[in-house]
Amino acid sequence: MTGNKKIGEILIELGFITQEQLNAALSQQKGGDSQIKIGELLVELGFLNEIDLLKCLAGLFKVRYISSDKLLKMTIPQWVLELIPSDFALKHNVFPFFCYDKSKTVSVAIADPENKQLSKLIKHISGYNEIELYIALDSTIKAGIKKFYGNDSSSLENLKTVIKTESPQSIASFVPKEDSAVLLDSDFTESDNPVLKPTQVLKRKSKTVIIDDQILTPAKTEEESQKRLADQISPLSVLSDDTFIEVLNIVINVLEMYKGESYRGHSASVAKLVKEISQNLGLKAIETYYNVLAAYLHDCCMAAPEHLTLFNFNFEHHRDLLKKYSQSSERLYEGARLPPEVHKILLHTLERYDGEGDPDGLKGEDIPLGSRIIATVDALIHLLNFEGYENFKSSFDIILSLKEKYFDPEIVNLLEEIILDLFIDESSPRAIIIDTNLEELDHLSVLLKKNGIFPYPLRDTEKVIAILDSSPVCLIISEVNTKPLDGFSICDLIKANDKYRNINFVFLSEKHDPATVSKGFDVGADDFITKPYNTSILIAKIQNFIKHTLQKAQEKAKSASTKKGITGNLAEIHVTDLIQMLSAGGKTGALKLFKEEENGEVFFDQGQVINARYKQVEGVAAFNLLVRWEHGLFILDPDAQLLDQKIFDSTEMLLIEACRVWDEESREHFNVTV
Repeated sequence: MTGNKKIGEILIELGFITQEQLNAALSQQKGGDSQIKIGELLVELGFLNEIDLLKCLAGLFKVRYISSDKLLKMTIPQWVLELIPSDFALKHNVFPFFCYDKSKTVSVAIADPENKQLSKLIKHISGYNEIELYIALDSTIKAGIKKFYGNDSSSLENLKTVIKTESPQSIASFVPKEDSAVLLDSDFTESDNPVLKPTQVLKRKSKTVIIDDQILTPAKTEEESQKRLADQISPLSVLSDDTFIEVLNIVINVLEMYKGESYRGHSASVAKLVKEISQNLGLKAIETYYNVLAAYLHDCCMAAPEHLTLFNFNFEHHRDLLKKYSQSSERLYEGARLPPEVHKILLHTLERYDGEGDPDGLKGEDIPLGSRIIATVDALIHLLNFEGYENFKSSFDIILSLKEKYFDPEIVNLLEEIILDLFIDESSPRAIIIDTNLEELDHLSVLLKKNGIFPYPLRDTEKVIAILDSSPVCLIISEVNTKPLDGFSICDLIKANDKYRNINFVFLSEKHDPATVSKGFDVGADDFITKPYNTSILIAKIQNFIKHTLQKAQEKAKSASTKKGITGNLAEIHVTDLIQMLSAGGKTGALKLFKEEENGEVFFDQGQVINARYKQVEGVAAFNLLVRWEHGLFILDPDAQLLDQKIFDSTEMLLIEACRVWDEESREHFNVTV
């Protein structure tokens, strides 16, 4: 943990405590238990509330935080607790409280963010790829372990009488008046509020403590100077739950509703990614705030007949339009008294990285950083919202092809890291990776995601069969030295089973002596690639295997029915269009869908959808999943035996509801990831 003097001085500078209160806490620490951190003593003595302390620590160490109050209200599944054994949790004072199983991410409360090895240890013991660290008080974590591992809630209840979780409201000036102001960026915090130096701190309730006959009380508030109302409510945070940004978000969204469907939520999506990039670059909270504010305002500056981005430079007839609107922000916000930094960012969002943009032809790092970030993000969201690109990977490939010409390469690379998980979805081909080397496992997972392949990274072979039974895996990539089964044994097991034998198996190994390679092919491996490998060659081989798997699926689809019916490829007609066509035509039978090792069915009776089946699911739930398929083959079998009716809505209502659910899930996934 950071030194007592450092955190103490920061808390004093932020106006949360006085020097006398810090001295009192240090005296108490010296005379009592020296293991208790100074921050916790300040909270216990009533000089400081828990939220303020956690915000400061989260800002210093760039992690999130979780309060005791939030932990008290949680319901934590047993399987989440089992990811980290209780003895490990006690030894390292860590506590798992949430897990997003799809992305293999586990959230863990920690008390010592300076322990650089802790994340690796947690990854190793939990088996999860991503660890989200949340700082919490020592006492909170210990009480959480007792309550959730030991079913002892008394310890957490006792915290209620000691810790005050209410965070006092602070009013910050729009631009800090002192250059030396302390700015703490808390990354993502529980309330998403990074700490800026307050110009006013409201009174706190606290205990009165007597040390050496001297009565110590919390710091008195300063008298607030007269300001404009706008200055008084200027935001403390750069995030969406800040009052100012929240109001701006609402106003911008209302304006975008009138501009057309493609504009809806556009600025908010840009602002979220801009914030994420700014924080990943390590910018101060106030700098991030300026970037986010400019991101919300960037489109308001333009009353152009179409949405303008750097892509418009590809068209000669758009050059005059770009030049005309590149300086519109100066005219629109001239009297708004925005910070000059925001004016500057808005003025240069149409500058190209190669210096051929407008209005001033700035080049490279001469372009304001906020302008470069917004230009890159705006272009990506433009491709998705305005150009009809169906996924993040295909749209990002366009961005990638224009870096150094239009976009800052550093920003492009960082954006790729942030949205990488969005390159894959339910329709992506899937591959299992087995390797005991965590670094190699992470590297290969990223490589597959960049190429639109859904990876299942495993450090051992225990979960292989379970994944094969629940997911349409088309490829397994494995080291030779794996546990508990070695690579040869797991390959032999896969190839000996009729259910799995069509799944391609590739060895990717450090061992490449003739005997090892020969044994690999003897047990049925489709290829044996040695490390170090050429990335391009490896991906080419993987994509070739996936292509062959699709061809096998096509053959399976063709032989699935001997009856003559409607057949085709989903690359040529979308599932929703196909269902509407069959419904309008009054067709009866089963629409059978095939991709890789997956299949599903939608059942029609005289044009009415009566049921659907996908894996172990039937009815509307199965129908909602099948309409999302973006590739594969289909056959309408008119003589198929129909299932009992479980769907009663009209085809139109079914499709509308399915699209609504899909859209909501996509937006939620986008917001959570970025």
